Amino acid sequence: MKNTIIKKLSITLLVLFFSTSILSASEESDIKFGFAMDLYKNGKIPESLKVANEAISIDSNNSIYYTFMGNIYKQIKQYDESEQNFRKALKINSKDGGALNGLAGIFSHMGQSTQAIKYYKKALRNGLDYYGVYVNIGHEYLVLYEKSGKVKHLFFSKENLEKAIKLNEKAYDAHSYLGKVFINSYDYDSAIESLKKSIKYASESRIFYGDLSGVYYDLASAYYNKKRYGEAVKACKESLEILPNIPDAVFLMGVSYAYLGNEDEAVKQYHSLAIIDKISASTLLEVINKKF
Repeated sequence: MKNTIIKKLSITLLVLFFSTSILSASEESDIKFGFAMDLYKNGKIPESLKVANEAISIDSNNSIYYTFMGNIYKQIKQYDESEQNFRKALKINSKDGGALNGLAGIFSHMGQSTQAIKYYKKALRNGLDYYGVYVNIGHEYLVLYEKSGKVKHLFFSKENLEKAIKLNEKAYDAHSYLGKVFINSYDYDSAIESLKKSIKYASESRIFYGDLSGVYYDLASAYYNKKRYGEAVKACKESLEILPNIPDAVFLMGVSYAYLGNEDEAVKQYHSLAIIDKISASTLLEVINKKF
């Protein structure tokens, strides 16, 4: 009887020992992962990756660790490593929304919009109901439209961008892409409204990852198509102040000046354009010669 009690006690202690060991290993990996996240937040990317790898060496069955590394590698433009980590995460957990979203971003970088959309949608279905995912889907459909000219892609782009804006009215990138959709749909009044919102919300944002020069150029294009040439000139100037010597903006400003009857300024833009894009400059000169 005594031996039986001792045996049972020994087994219980053995189970408790291993349970404690497993818990300690899990806690240790989580602590290291937390440290890795802190290093990343402080801009220490190589150190963050090193510590995240240490967390994985302790617990290699946590998809979150691989997703984290995938996102860092994507940020530093090491796309092969990024893809490998996202795929490892999905092998562990096929419903990891962050990994699905990350892999969609890799496909987007590779120019594979159809695959990108597929994985962004999977991310949405697996709990990542975030406005940025809708923005990305809307952008990919816009890319498909620019490649194929199929109007259905404009419809799907608009649909997803409006969902993004419904979730976050101040999503400046959604308003920017929506402005492009409206321009391609010849709805210039709606384009102007969307692009002005994009500029407003981007200016208010503490963190901006977009191209405001391009937004101002699109706004200038919408104004030009509404024959609001003075406002087109103003928007072109804003675009060129951010990124000087963009041929399309210089050309559009020159043409707008020509339609305003300002020959001197139109010719000035021609000379500027001749330095950076002779073909566009030649076309602008033809417009100037017809107007004056």
